[in-house]
Amino acid sequence: MVCAIIGIVIAIVARIAMIALKLSTILPFQLFVCSAIGLIGALLIWITWFGQ
Repeated sequence: MVCAIIGIVIAIVARIAMIALKLSTILPFQLFVCSAIGLIGALLIWITWFGQ
């Protein structure tokens, strides 16, 4: 559950970074990109804490 919450926070930070860097006008499918970034972050946290 903690990993999922961290993943959501990472996705929100990625969205804010995209807006700040003006990538939101260039990058298509932003919802999927932010979701993928959040998922990758959550999985990295999961592997780091719980091992292989």
